[in-house]
This record gives sequence, structure tokens and C-alpha cells, in this order.
Amino acid sequence: MGGLEMGGKKEDDGNVSDLTLRKSKGYGVSGYNGASMHLDNVSVENSGMSGVYVRGSKRNTMKNCNVSHSKCSGLYMGSDGLMTIDGKDTTIQHNGTNAYHYGLYAYNGSIHLVSPLTKEMISTNNH
Repeated sequence: MGGLEMGGKKEDDGNVSDLTLRKSKGYGVSGYNGASMHLDNVSVENSGMSGVYVRGSKRNTMKNCNVSHSKCSGLYMGSDGLMTIDGKDTTIQHNGTNAYHYGLYAYNGSIHLVSPLTKEMISTNNH
């Protein structure tokens, strides 16, 4: 129960695998202006804000992760952040229960999908 915040220097990496995070009052997983995060087989459910929130780091990865039922966007990328998503079991669904939020949201940031993934394959039933 709860969320996870990662920090550190820009050259640092935070690696998380095989973890389920539920009912965070804020972001499910967050990292800003520092270390990059690498999520593998991580499930983020029912976050009070965005499920995964990244700002200002460019080497972030998600593989076979599931983000669902976040009140805000499932994945929010901002301030020149970059997230690369891979893995056929990746899903981002039922997010954005508050207005103006989405499954995938890049605000001055980028989300890259590794082929054969497409936005339509992984991001479903979001606001």
C-alpha cells in the first residue's frame, strides 16, 4: 500500500521489479530532475494522482508494467523527461478519472514505444 519516490543524481538509476503498489495518496511511482527509473513487471493501481510521474530525466524505462485506475494520468511525462516502454504485457488502462487526464500524457516530455507496441495496444479505456 502506498507509493514510491525515486531520487538521486542524473547519472544514477533506480531499478524496481516484481512489485505491486496500491492506493497511493499521491503518485504511484515518481521521479523528478534526477535519477532515472527502470520498472520491470511493476503494477501501479488506484493512485490518488498519476500512476507513474516523471519529470526531467531521460533514461527511464518500463517493461511489462500495468498502470490502472489512477485519478490523474496513467503515465505523465514532463519537463524534457523521456520514458521508453517495452514488453507485450504492458497495459495502461482505466486512468484519468478526474477531468483533463489521460492514459499517456507527455507535457514537454516524450514517450517512446518499442516496436511492435502501439499506443492503441497498451493504452485503453482511459479518459
